[in-house]
Amino acid sequence: MKGKVTALIAAFSCAALAVLHAQETAIRMVYVSKMPDIAASPVGAGGLSELGSLMFQTRKAHANTLFFHGGDSLAPSAMSLFDRGTHMIEILNGLAPDAMAVNEREFAFKENELVLRAGEAAFPFICSNIVDPLTGGNLPEIADDKLFEIGGFRIGAFAVIDPLLSVTYLPDRIRVKDVAGTIAAQAAKLRRAGADVVVLLSGFAVDDLDRILSEGTVDIVLESSSKEDAVYPKDRGIHVKQGTTTGKAAILDLVLERKDGAARVRFAGRIVPLADYPPDAETKKRIDGYRELLASFMGVKVGMIDTPLDTAKHAVRTAENAFGNLVADALRAYYGADIGLVNGGSIRGERSYPAGTTLTRQDIQTELPFPNQSKFASVTGAQLVEALENSFSQIEEVKGRFLQVSGLTVAYNPTAPVGSRVRSVLVGARPVKAEQRYTIATLDFLMEGGDGFDILKKAATVKTSKSSLPCWELVRLYIEQKRRLSPRVEGRIVVVRD
Repeated sequence: MKGKVTALIAAFSCAALAVLHAQETAIRMVYVSKMPDIAASPVGAGGLSELGSLMFQTRKAHANTLFFHGGDSLAPSAMSLFDRGTHMIEILNGLAPDAMAVNEREFAFKENELVLRAGEAAFPFICSNIVDPLTGGNLPEIADDKLFEIGGFRIGAFAVIDPLLSVTYLPDRIRVKDVAGTIAAQAAKLRRAGADVVVLLSGFAVDDLDRILSEGTVDIVLESSSKEDAVYPKDRGIHVKQGTTTGKAAILDLVLERKDGAARVRFAGRIVPLADYPPDAETKKRIDGYRELLASFMGVKVGMIDTPLDTAKHAVRTAENAFGNLVADALRAYYGADIGLVNGGSIRGERSYPAGTTLTRQDIQTELPFPNQSKFASVTGAQLVEALENSFSQIEEVKGRFLQVSGLTVAYNPTAPVGSRVRSVLVGARPVKAEQRYTIATLDFLMEGGDGFDILKKAATVKTSKSSLPCWELVRLYIEQKRRLSPRVEGRIVVVRD
């Protein structure tokens, strides 16, 4: 008997020793980004309510769950114009992200509002490459990174924001640090803290990403992308893109193994439609409350359109657009200016309106959800041409700087070198003159140099008895006065090949 007990103890000791030398943990990771609207867009795609069900089911089935949010969600939306994104924080508090990246749209209402929203959140906001000169470090309430301990392993996460933030959202004071240096430093910091897996949340396509993964600087890249929802396994690590308007989420399954003190990880990932999940009752209740609040004062009818409108991202950022014409016309008419200019990036509805649609206040505010104010100024013909060159400079990337115009006709060659694409400009029916001054009605965002329009900083403000109005309010008044409109593409922006 003694020999059997000794053998049993020896066998148990060997098994325990094996456990000490080989440890395995499974983790389910969920990632979403770019969900600023409480209504799913397009209809039926699945949205925040369905995300609530996905998270409930995931946490119930998987003891080790991490939920990362890529940001770009505090704006733009009709509701955020009223509460600066507070409603989104309440909804996300119910969904309980483990961390949320600070992305460009979080700066829609500037730094102080972002800090307030981060303070209201029951989850951490993270961003590693912004510096607040008031503190010498990060913004208050924003963390550089976050370290999680799960099943005997450590998962470190950090986020980087696009340096173009300074052009696209014109923050009041923060500066953006070098991306490559930040990634190397933050990843090394997390490794020193014992991170077995390092996750990078990126608001843009990071340069040299394959090398960063192959060298093991980071293990997982979660990229907020409006162009693609996809999972790309690499020889070492994995790259996820998510953030289109089609209502998707990314799911990653990680199996971490520690053997003889060294950690190894295996990855599997997929994209899932949120529409495959039923609406979560509690999340839906919160969202319905906000929708009812909006409907009570935003369902007011404004006017009817006799022609169809399409405000898809590609439609307003690469060519003359009927709704863009309407907005530019409204700006020009309000001030009696020679020219109206509005950037396609300020139009965000991404919707289609058939002929005969009666537009409501909510439609207009959904299409123009930023707090941009109207401005009246004058520019020389040379400055106008330079502004138009900037408008066409990133058309291949579908950037928001593409101008919708009123009062002028411009011909350009999109394949010509950047800075030399404009071929001709007519103001009214006459060729533009370099030294002549023209009055423009536009947005404060552009006048402050937003979207690369530094040339408009040189525009001379023109005194007027007209009050500066939010763009959406000015357009609403214009439609109400007309009652029926037939906006259409008229040949204001013409593509030529030479």
